[in-house]
Amino acid sequence: MVFFLFKKAPKPTPGQTSKRSSASPATAGKPTKVSPPAGAWSNTRLGAERKPSVTDAERARARETSAKIDQIESEMARDLGAAIDGPATTGNRATRSGAGPRSETVRRGPATVRAGDELGENTDSFMGRANAIEIANLGSGPVIDEAAVLFAHGQEASAEAALRKGIAESAFGDSPRTGWHMLLEILNQRDDRAAFEQAAQQYAKRFQRDAPAWHRYLTAPGQAVAQDTPSARSAVAVHLPAYVDGGVVPVLERLRAQAAEHRALALDASEVQGIDASGAELLLRVLAAFRRVPHSLTIYGAPALAAALRAAVQSGRRDPSDACWLLRLELLRIAGQSAGFDDVAIEYCLTYEVSPPAWEPAAPNLSVGTGAAPAVLAPAAPEAAPSGPLHWVGVIDGEGNPWLAALAEQARGGKDLTVDCLHLRRIEFAAASALLGLAVRLKQSGVTARLNDLNPLVTALLHMLGVGEVAELHGRR
Repeated sequence: MVFFLFKKAPKPTPGQTSKRSSASPATAGKPTKVSPPAGAWSNTRLGAERKPSVTDAERARARETSAKIDQIESEMARDLGAAIDGPATTGNRATRSGAGPRSETVRRGPATVRAGDELGENTDSFMGRANAIEIANLGSGPVIDEAAVLFAHGQEASAEAALRKGIAESAFGDSPRTGWHMLLEILNQRDDRAAFEQAAQQYAKRFQRDAPAWHRYLTAPGQAVAQDTPSARSAVAVHLPAYVDGGVVPVLERLRAQAAEHRALALDASEVQGIDASGAELLLRVLAAFRRVPHSLTIYGAPALAAALRAAVQSGRRDPSDACWLLRLELLRIAGQSAGFDDVAIEYCLTYEVSPPAWEPAAPNLSVGTGAAPAVLAPAAPEAAPSGPLHWVGVIDGEGNPWLAALAEQARGGKDLTVDCLHLRRIEFAAASALLGLAVRLKQSGVTARLNDLNPLVTALLHMLGVGEVAELHGRR
């Protein structure tokens, strides 16, 4: 069976018409085929699902959760080799103690300006320990709150275990999708594409809607990526056999395995001498899949593949499958050969008596390589996220400086502020508590902070602490 990443798109229902989408090369040349829309984040704000009131028992439970975290950290510090309870995963299992790789952390500069000082208040009230701020409100339930706090303390594996247990026991109450979103976010940040796709399929089946899309995190300018992350390793080129048919599935499985660990991939077609409709259909699914993921694919030996495709079709001969024609057109697109594309498109339309497919640029992550395929692909340099005091990137730790200090400085103008959190992976518990204190003070001075594109784990934590009562929190879509 062909794996999920390369599954075939469903056919449209009778009478269905749609503009031909460029999102699927498998259907690029056929006006009557429609590609399904890619999954996207729900427009629902995660914070809208939380309970409107809080009881003393809930406050006590939140404090107990924080104490539990401190105990876990103490035990890990005492025994770095101790395993964290949780389901086995294919990715790296990071711990706060340093036993595994951590998400990239924003480098902390000199904190010459402190947020509390900028507002003329004692910093201890707003930037001090987590216990200095009373937990004002809780999130969507004890399991969600516990997972959010665990993740904030760097205990990703324990947070994942709590969420998976909550899913198995249906323990999310009125917020089941929130728990799933948090689990998908953990898998996304761990760069575990295989586990993410599996969970996304379960989510779609459970809720009858698309799961949140894979998010590509960027790094802060000048910030190094951890050397043991998948994107920092080298990928090996995958070679197509001499004859490409239905038996090419194991080769494509190797390509999928590479995709689970690497961003840049290579497919070597230099040895291809023949191809049939089944093999062409499978390659079309591969190219369609790469349009929906942040990976890049370079095809080496494209002339050999193009020659095999020319030999597999004949102008005027209407074969049962047009897959070889469509793959031939797609390969010309990727190579940027618009003139050759137009010539083949005319032959295709005359053969199948359809309107000729129009030229469209190929997806930017698909390309044709020159020369021989390298045995090993060096990792690409990480793309930098936008920089600035209102762009939060990576992990905010400690007391939240220099980010909160910069936010306080920007607030001196007396205008509402919007913070871009699209590439913010995590905010530690103490920093989140400091943010609550700063947001309270800003609100009192007439300034509202708006935090946009928060991931579901950070959103759940900030709502649990009550930041949503004094600032606007908008989840990532």
